[in-house]
Amino acid sequence: MSFLGFLLLGLIAGAIAKAILPGRQGGGWFITLLLGVIGAFLGGWLGGLLFNVRLGEFFSLTTWVLAIVGSLIVLLIYGGNHESPPRQVVIRPPDRFNRFLSVALNWVPRFWCCRSVEAPTPKRGD
Repeated sequence: MSFLGFLLLGLIAGAIAKAILPGRQGGGWFITLLLGVIGAFLGGWLGGLLFNVRLGEFFSLTTWVLAIVGSLIVLLIYGGNHESPPRQVVIRPPDRFNRFLSVALNWVPRFWCCRSVEAPTPKRGD
């Protein structure tokens, strides 16, 4: 199998492994490609070690089964070690006009009620 065929096999096997496993795994297409290629290597090695079966042609069923099983193993290891960060809720501050308006409205009633204003006294004799 050629190098490009092996990359394509890894990409497709990684995508199938991500589709099989439940949950949300992190990473984009490059991580999927990397996990699939490593999984295809692992699947080929395990297949040769346990069942005396090697990765063959691109369109061979044993090649695809070994690559997908290896990708599932690698994805399980990757998923156990890689936790996606928790989603953060972003609270946006109000825009300038709303901020000005809230400051002005909070300031005006305090100014009116807390200011000691003496009532003008009428002058006698006028």
